[in-house]
Amino acid sequence: MYCLPVKMPGVGRTEVTVDTGAEESVCPWGFGEAFGISKSQRQLQLLDASGNTIKHHGERVVNVKALF
Repeated sequence: MYCLPVKMPGVGRTEVTVDTGAEESVCPWGFGEAFGISKSQRQLQLLDASGNTIKHHGERVVNVKALF
């Protein structure tokens, strides 16, 4: 996993964690909320590292600029 500094429009500097071994990219509900959310073409069945279910709310495309 890598923690990368990024800049998001309307938010400023923040960090994102990239897990190169993850099958899907996920984020907390409020992350990038300024970019809206759309209904997904498919309903994903997601589990966290402990085996707990992660609720799938839809898709969000978040534009960031890497600061490295």
